[in-house]
Amino acid sequence: MSAHLFRSRHRRLVVGIALPLWLAGMSLAACAQSSDGTSATPDVSVIVPSNDASAEAAPDATVDGDADSALPDMPCAVGNVCRVTTALTVGYVSSIQGRSTSDVWAAGSLGLMMHWDGHGWTDIRSTKPPSDLLTPSSVFLTPDAAWGIAGTRIMRRGLDPDSIHTFELFDPYHAPTSVVVLGNGHGYIGCSEGPYAPPGAGGVLYDVFDFDNAAFRPLPPPVLAANQQPVAMNIRALFAAPESAMWAVGERGLIARYSLAGADAGPTQGEIVPLANQNDLFAGWGAGDELWAAGEKGTLIHVDGTSTTAMTSSTTATLNAIFGLSKSDIWAAGDNGVLLHFDGTSWSRIPIQGYRGNLRTIWGAASDDVWIGGEGAMFHWGPLP
Repeated sequence: MSAHLFRSRHRRLVVGIALPLWLAGMSLAACAQSSDGTSATPDVSVIVPSNDASAEAAPDATVDGDADSALPDMPCAVGNVCRVTTALTVGYVSSIQGRSTSDVWAAGSLGLMMHWDGHGWTDIRSTKPPSDLLTPSSVFLTPDAAWGIAGTRIMRRGLDPDSIHTFELFDPYHAPTSVVVLGNGHGYIGCSEGPYAPPGAGGVLYDVFDFDNAAFRPLPPPVLAANQQPVAMNIRALFAAPESAMWAVGERGLIARYSLAGADAGPTQGEIVPLANQNDLFAGWGAGDELWAAGEKGTLIHVDGTSTTAMTSSTTATLNAIFGLSKSDIWAAGDNGVLLHFDGTSWSRIPIQGYRGNLRTIWGAASDDVWIGGEGAMFHWGPLP
C-alpha cells in the first residue's frame, strides 16, 4: 500500500442530507432512558464472580417469560451489577475508558461525553453545535487527553467541554472504527471498508503522526507469515499492550499482531494470526503477548503467542466488548444483556436484572469497580460512594 501523505480538507459532504436522516433513525431506534441507581455503604472486601450453576443458567433468555425481567434494580454493592444515573437520555453508551477509579470517560449517542470523578457522572460534551452530534464509536485516553472517533471525525480533547480539536479523516473508501495512541505520540486509526470501496478491498490502518496538522498516512496491510502475502482486513477494534504488541481484530475471524519493540516504538509489519474461526470479531483485550477477542455468535478466542484456542462462552449472543484486569479477571459484554466473566478457567454469566438491551462497552479499574454501558443504560459492578 502507498505511503503517500494525506491531509484533511475539512469537508462536510452530504451532511445536509445524511444528518437529518440519521437523527430520525436515532429517535426511532433509541428511546430508552437511564434509571436511578441506589447506593449502599461501600464494603472493603472484594467478591469475584463465581462460576456456579445459577450464573450459567439461560444465557440467551428473552424478556418474555424471563424471571428476572420484572425484578427491581440491584443496589450498588459488592457482588451486584447496579444501574447508575448518567446524562444519557436517548440512544446508548458507546465507549468507556478510564485512568483510575475517579477518572473514567464515557461516550454516547448524539455526541454525549461524560466524566466520572469518583462520585458522579458529569456531562462534558462540547457546546459547539451542531457539528458535535455524531456518536463517538471509540475513545482512547492518554495521560493528558482523550482521543475519539465520531464518523470520519478524529477528536482530541481535555476535560474542558470546549477544549475539543478535530479534523476530518476524509477517505471515501474507508470508515474509521477504532483508535489507540502509542508511546511515540502517534494515533493509530483502524478502518473497515467505506461505502464507496470496491468489494473486498478491506480496511486500512492509518498512522496519525501529526494531529495538529491533520497529517496521516496508511500503513502496509498485514501479511501471512508463511508467504508474506497481504491480507485485506476490515478492522473493527484495536488494542495495544505497551512495549509488547498492538492487535487488530476484524471481520471473518481475522486477527493481526503488530510488534512493538519498546515504549516509544511504532508498530512493525502486521502479521495475521492463523485462526480457524470465521466469525466476525468486534473487540480485543490483551496482556503481554496474549490476546482475548470477542465477536458474533458468542465467539471468544484466546491467542497465547504460539497458538489460538476457541473458548466456550455458553451463549450465542454477539459479544461487542471485552476488557480484563488480569489473565484471571476478564469481562465480556454483548447483545440481549449478556455479561460474562472469566476467572482464568471458565466463563460464567453475570445477570443484570430487568435488562435485555444490547451492551456495547466495558472497562474497569479494579475487580470490584467495573463499568458496563449499553442501550439506554450505564451499569456498575461493585460498590459506589
